[in-house]
Amino acid sequence: MDKLLLQAFDRQQDVVKRKWLTATLTRQLAEQNVEKPKMVEAMVDLLMAGGNTDTFAWRDGDDEAGEGVEPGDEPVRTLKLGISPADIAEFDRMQKDAIRALPGIIGDATKATAKSVLRRLLKDWPEAAEQRQLECDAFLFAHATWWEDALEQLRMLQVMAVEEAQGEARRIQKSRAKTNLAKRDVQFRLHVRICQVGDEILTLLENGFADGAMARWRTLHELVVVALLIYDHDDDLAQRYLDHEVVEAWNAAVMYQEVRVPYGDKPYSAKDMAAFTADRQAMLDKYGKSFGGEYGWAAHHLGVKAPSLKTLETAAGRVALRSHYKMASYNVHAGPKGIAFRHGAGDNPAANLAGRSMYGLEEPGCNTAFALAQAAILFVEARKGIAHQVRGWTIVMLRDSVCRAFVKAGKAVRAA
Repeated sequence: MDKLLLQAFDRQQDVVKRKWLTATLTRQLAEQNVEKPKMVEAMVDLLMAGGNTDTFAWRDGDDEAGEGVEPGDEPVRTLKLGISPADIAEFDRMQKDAIRALPGIIGDATKATAKSVLRRLLKDWPEAAEQRQLECDAFLFAHATWWEDALEQLRMLQVMAVEEAQGEARRIQKSRAKTNLAKRDVQFRLHVRICQVGDEILTLLENGFADGAMARWRTLHELVVVALLIYDHDDDLAQRYLDHEVVEAWNAAVMYQEVRVPYGDKPYSAKDMAAFTADRQAMLDKYGKSFGGEYGWAAHHLGVKAPSLKTLETAAGRVALRSHYKMASYNVHAGPKGIAFRHGAGDNPAANLAGRSMYGLEEPGCNTAFALAQAAILFVEARKGIAHQVRGWTIVMLRDSVCRAFVKAGKAVRAA
């Protein structure tokens, strides 16, 4: 950037100097009844090039020689040229004007340069993309060599979770039940989200993004915690969970007005904000002041005025995963731990990863297996019969097999 600034400044200085010299010489020659633009241009070129400025001989070949006059015999005329204090003052003024215009000139120059660079990048990209794809394919081949068994087993477990969602969807469609409708609705929709997040985690693991997978497991953990709470309580808790969306909508609207509107986004109308506020207040009147908190939907059933995620984890029996959750949070937020520790760094904590890695899939892989299994078993436990018991044990055994496969692959990668 400094070089670009210097180049722009030098070019602008040359432009100013040429304009000033041209104007000064043209004026002085005109005062001596000489109007020869070509001569002025030649003199300016000489001065700009740093040539001899003591004398300057000019033969205007465009002039017609008089009758009987041979070329070269034209009359010689001496002209007086010089730089006065007024000329220097004018040059200073022009320089100051040029400096004031420099930021705009640099801006135009950088945009023009950026356009040129972009055109070149777009032209060269197909070849670069092909090379990048070859490198990616080579990585994925090596990656699969170590992790394929663990990843395939985890994929099986994720598909089993999806099958539970499909089965529940069919049962809901056929059901004529009149009770626990909110509970069943929330359980089903939470499970569908769990399946999708599990698929996202698998995609990250299959492509060598252990830290990204761990970050997504953080969401999976929260979903399973809520699903367990909903499963363990009655329809009232599920309805509170659904109704709490009104509180979150009010919070989002207030933040939007405070943050987005000052930057030009269209604000909610007074009528809209009044509706948000009225809906929220109606829920606070119905459930109590504690309902307005982040996890206020769980306050009554857990007997805590302001429950936190840790409160929910404890109630759901998953507080043991708190340290894993905290570790996953480092990959979500911008704290220093997020750059000091990377799962994909393997045994080299000083490694600065900017892409895929062969290391670190064990923890997100095992954590995801436990979360998916837990979610799937909630539906299995709700069904009676030997077949469902068998399926439940199959899920548990597959979960354990997945974890063993990930641990085994991790050791092999580190030993290689």
